[in-house]
Amino acid sequence: MTQQLSSVLLGLVILAWIGWRQLRVRPVKERSLLPLLIVAYGLWQIVQFAGRHAIPAGDWLVLAGSAVLGLGLALWRAFTVRLWAGANGAMVRGTWLTVALWALGLVQHLGSEPFLHSDGLGPTSLVAYLGLVLLLQRELVLIRADRAGLVPHTRGERADALR
Repeated sequence: MTQQLSSVLLGLVILAWIGWRQLRVRPVKERSLLPLLIVAYGLWQIVQFAGRHAIPAGDWLVLAGSAVLGLGLALWRAFTVRLWAGANGAMVRGTWLTVALWALGLVQHLGSEPFLHSDGLGPTSLVAYLGLVLLLQRELVLIRADRAGLVPHTRGERADALR
């Protein structure tokens, strides 16, 4: 199985898991290593790909542009989730718009492939892309929960950083 195919399959599994989680009621968690592990594994895949292919500077710019668009979608998604105070603290649940924006992000990122000269770089970078945008969305949801007074004051530094 090629690296690109395995990256796409892993990316689709991650996306399905994200979509399933987005529509479930769950507590807002302050700490989770999973997005960081996803980013780290995705970056490792890109490094492996770069070791076997000469990647032109323009391709790096296309990936950076895709990441910027993805981060913009993560910002939008963070404001589509519902937050409320539950019995055990802040609770969160995504909406169908949240899931649709995840799908749009997938299409946007994989849609960058025709603009790349390194065949397969788009799919190879999918896991890193998903981890990065998941990490930003989680952080923004935590900031929203903090500003709404739904998390303990130890999270105040996040909200202060954006003021």
